[in-house]
Amino acid sequence: MSYTAHVDTFARDNLPPRDQWPELIFELPELDYPARTNCATELLDRAIDRGWGERTAIVGADRAAIQRRRIHPYLIASSYGPVYGLLTNNGDDLYIIDAINTREWRYDLRRGLNGEATVVTRGTRASNALAIRRQVAEIAEYYGTEEAAVR
Repeated sequence: MSYTAHVDTFARDNLPPRDQWPELIFELPELDYPARTNCATELLDRAIDRGWGERTAIVGADRAAIQRRRIHPYLIASSYGPVYGLLTNNGDDLYIIDAINTREWRYDLRRGLNGEATVVTRGTRASNALAIRRQVAEIAEYYGTEEAAVR
């Protein structure tokens, strides 16, 4: 793997051994990136170059959105696969589900900087899975990328 300026090594540190990786084939011209690239340039500047300057690129939070995050579950998605986090209870609880490795965790974030691991119950799993599905469906609907998932 090439060098990265990204300081969070969690994804890289938890990859399976190289011999277990799928074959990565990037034959499409739009996937022909150099070994290192500036993502902000590619995601923002190139969008403007393509005439997409009026489209929403980054969604910011207004006061009402921040208040909803305090009251309602707030989805955090990974950039490398189906791994989701869900903040609940005004940011005091974090549930993480990793569909790649079929693992899940729950943390009480009132218990210090890294939180304290707590038990994932059936009820927790069910309510968080539903909240994640709903929010993923809302995102898909917003961007018009695919048919909305189960609500």
